[in-house]
Amino acid sequence: MSSRSFRFWSLGGSGEVGVNSLLYQFGETLLPVDAGIVFANANDYGIECLHADYQSFFQKHKPKSWLITHAHEDHIGAVAAMMEGAIAAGVEVPVIYAPLLAAELIRLKVMEDTRYPNAHKFVGKVRNVDLNEWFDVDGIEVRFIEGRHSTLQSCAIAFKWADGAKEMSLLHSSDFKIDSEEYEDGVRGLEIYDVFDGKRPDFLAVDSTNSERSGKTVSEKEIIPNLKNLMEKQEGRIFVSLFSSNVYRVSSLIKLSKDLGRSVALAGRSLLNVHRIAVENSFYGSNCRDISGAQILPQDEIVRSPKHKQLIICTGSQGERRSVLARLAMGTHSNFKIDEGDAVILSSKTIPGNEKAVSWLVNSLLREGAKVYWGSYAVLQAGGPIHGSGHARREEIADLLSMLKPKNIIPVHGELRQLRSCAELSQQVMQSQGWVSNVHLCENLSRLDFVESADGWELESRSLLEYEGRMLRFDNFVAHSLDPFLRDRKHSAKAGIVSMTLDSVGRVQVKFCGLIPERAADSEAMAESLEEQIIEWAQSRYKKLQKENVFQKMDRSKSEKDLADDLSRFVRRIVGARPVTICHLVGL
Repeated sequence: MSSRSFRFWSLGGSGEVGVNSLLYQFGETLLPVDAGIVFANANDYGIECLHADYQSFFQKHKPKSWLITHAHEDHIGAVAAMMEGAIAAGVEVPVIYAPLLAAELIRLKVMEDTRYPNAHKFVGKVRNVDLNEWFDVDGIEVRFIEGRHSTLQSCAIAFKWADGAKEMSLLHSSDFKIDSEEYEDGVRGLEIYDVFDGKRPDFLAVDSTNSERSGKTVSEKEIIPNLKNLMEKQEGRIFVSLFSSNVYRVSSLIKLSKDLGRSVALAGRSLLNVHRIAVENSFYGSNCRDISGAQILPQDEIVRSPKHKQLIICTGSQGERRSVLARLAMGTHSNFKIDEGDAVILSSKTIPGNEKAVSWLVNSLLREGAKVYWGSYAVLQAGGPIHGSGHARREEIADLLSMLKPKNIIPVHGELRQLRSCAELSQQVMQSQGWVSNVHLCENLSRLDFVESADGWELESRSLLEYEGRMLRFDNFVAHSLDPFLRDRKHSAKAGIVSMTLDSVGRVQVKFCGLIPERAADSEAMAESLEEQIIEWAQSRYKKLQKENVFQKMDRSKSEKDLADDLSRFVRRIVGARPVTICHLVGL
């Protein structure tokens, strides 16, 4: 590349929600931003989440540094995977720059996640950044701008690149909202983004998540009185579930517990980790509400208090199968059991894709006897919203555009419809105010190449990139999305499994599952009939295998595969579906 060319592309987060991992290349200097995941839904064959294939990335690119904007899983959840990818590709693990809260959570994840067994050796690569100050990263001036979002220390990142010529400037908004309310750490309005000495930035990469929604986002300060209204009405135990990284709301709930005369307990590993980090780094009282005087008890102690004196802040608002709320809904939690009159408040939104899981959760909690407040019903009962998005709506995005008047706009973070909505909004703002900018839509698999000209930066080309799938994270291991084993999982989930063993004297053993409904009235007879037909079929093949001298061959894998294919077709004629089949030929 020319020393005065600039590239933008994405490993994730452009054209989808989650998996955020954007790449900015200034000449030869590549600065990736974020390494996130997206959680899979409950029916995705045991997949917990997905992230980019970082090993393939590092085989082609060798960035020295990696920037992290904030502590949400869709921005930090794959950092350990990124480090492991660099190790597997044989390149140096990048230095990771992050705000304090995100850095602490990254260190914890890297040290604990056994699915990436080598990453912990490089935990020292994670560096805390000083917020709102310029510093050098690989020859590029970088500034982390602390803004407002639904977690603490969520930062936009400003870039300045001089390289001995005219300075190029870029603002990556990350996830943001504009909130005029004053918090414990002050007001963070539009003025915080005016970091280029009043000049129009060359590029703005802007959060598009809520670009389809009119007006402004609800302030966090508006939510707390509504939560108090709802909680004051409850006579039994109260469970409030929220995203564990929302430290400000956690502090507000802890403070409310004191005001309402309740003790409070925290339930959920991620929530306890974030709370510990907040205490150790004095976030309470400086960045968010002062919780001094509140009675915070361990779970096994708070259950001894009268129920009308208990408040449990917990995880699980998305219906995650191992979360606190899910175990409450199933009656399997070790410390808590839902009793008639208990209240469950979901102070959260439903992430797209989790609708079925959340619906199951709400209905199951209702069956256990709880009063459940969520969505529009919670708003009705509380007199206003009990959750607010961390993403700017149209009016806030328009205000940011109007102030900065960027010369080039790249919508990021969202599905294509959201990116396109942001692009259309940008055009409307320009037309109404009489300034000109170029708007560039860019999904994953596309790369934008810009070159400097006398008038600024011009799009030279748009190219398609070859990304070979994603990495899939399961409970105890990681696999590539193109691995054939996933196809077998899907196949077996749809049509069942048959295992057959045939030895050299014609004896047959058969096992199968997922082919016959166990609760069917004649299931036992159906199973016996199927087993007899498979044994009869196998014995008919036995003479042919003997004739071909299969049992005396050193390598029988092809014969086993051919036999399995034939068996699968045979079973399909009986049950109507072609199962996964496994055949073993055993010689004496």
